[in-house]
Amino acid sequence: MDALNLIINRRTTIAPRIPENWFPPLAPVKPPFLWNAPQGTWTQWSGIAQDPIARNYGETQGVYLPMDLTSKSPEEGLFDSNARLRNLEKIEDLVCRLAPPKWPEELFGKIDVAKAAAGKKLFANYCAECHNAYPYAWTEPNKYGKRFLEVGIVPQTYIGTDPMQFEDFQPYVLTAQLAPYLPPPFQGRPVVPTKVFEPVVSRYLLETALKKLGLTPEEEVKLHGYREYPLPRPPERSYKAAPRDGIWAEPPYMHNGSVPNLYEVLVPAAQRTKKFYVGREFDPVKVGVDTTGNSGKFLMDTTLEGNSNQGHSFEEGPRGNGVIGPPLTDEQRWALVEYLKSIPEEAGRVTPFGGPANATTGHVKWEGPTGQ
Repeated sequence: MDALNLIINRRTTIAPRIPENWFPPLAPVKPPFLWNAPQGTWTQWSGIAQDPIARNYGETQGVYLPMDLTSKSPEEGLFDSNARLRNLEKIEDLVCRLAPPKWPEELFGKIDVAKAAAGKKLFANYCAECHNAYPYAWTEPNKYGKRFLEVGIVPQTYIGTDPMQFEDFQPYVLTAQLAPYLPPPFQGRPVVPTKVFEPVVSRYLLETALKKLGLTPEEEVKLHGYREYPLPRPPERSYKAAPRDGIWAEPPYMHNGSVPNLYEVLVPAAQRTKKFYVGREFDPVKVGVDTTGNSGKFLMDTTLEGNSNQGHSFEEGPRGNGVIGPPLTDEQRWALVEYLKSIPEEAGRVTPFGGPANATTGHVKWEGPTGQ
């Protein structure tokens, strides 16, 4: 589903009852894996969120949270909702304890240790520039003493995967009864940019919900995930490149689920499967959705808008515009697949929130192509 546009439509169109603001959601994404998410510097496929309660509360608004965006004033109920922030906090605490799943050798076969070791070297050369690897690089401790797992952020123009996430939204919206609550110079204007309107509505909703809790300063810091305010600006038109531990269990791949298996992630984009059914059949060889399977009822058609399987391609040509590395031999591809099957090395290895005692302070950020 196009999760972000569903949330935007709820806040700008449905809840405030301004039907002219509605925009068709055309940038579908797959559900992401959740292990290591609370510990990361950024969440969401496009790396736009840091504060967990703001992110999680925003999600509830997209899935039918009752909220008042039609009353005349806050005194009459404007920005009120039936938010259950404490429940969201409990869920976030639970996710902090979630470990990436280890490859089940008893079901899918033994890991070839030598091949995985060769793949680990290839990963360090071609992939680690963006994808953090265990024991991970961490930020310096902030004023609360918390470190965060560095998440790579890569410009869409470089990685070349489907761009609709950054293009599929209504650029301007009508403000109606919410116009008086916008900041200068937009206060009172009948039409404003969506990027101005939507975050203001989100902030008022969250602030109203927080006031009901009567939190102590310590409780509020925890609820915000020990993030320091003011938060940094989200990166523009970029995708998150999180660690790959447990990725074997998360097909299909790319933010929009357009690549069926890990093997095809490593081939030239033009050679990837264009249509496949998402069902129950798992391919333990190529690691991912079995493209010959027919139990699934959902046909992933990568020729449709928002479903492109381009980009993240290993092929000849200058880096950028979707080319992230040189052509790999088949031996190299299978070695990388074997390595990705092998991580995490230990079952149940939960990454401590805030970083382990011996965490490495590092820096994982896209700074241009290497491994050429």
